[in-house]
Amino acid sequence: MDVQSVVSTTRHVPNALKIAIDERDGGTCKVRGCDHSLGLERHHTQLFAEHHLTTYEILGDLCDEHHDLVTYRGYEIIDHGDSTWGLRPPRGHTNAA
Repeated sequence: MDVQSVVSTTRHVPNALKIAIDERDGGTCKVRGCDHSLGLERHHTQLFAEHHLTTYEILGDLCDEHHDLVTYRGYEIIDHGDSTWGLRPPRGHTNAA
């Protein structure tokens, strides 16, 4: 099965995607330099409310801390193109993540 063809129109992550994402992300947070492996949350890189899709390409694992920064504190995900992410702080914020 090609996991890139597995698509859900709900927030639910099908088992095939869970396995593929765990394999791709190595069981750790995708933020470069973060090696946290406990409490990971799958995160949509595009707002689910805008496209209503759950796919391999737009999901990644974030640790609790990084997930909170993105979800609640306005940080943006930057895809480094090497399977790692960075975080951009909100405008006017002085400390980088």
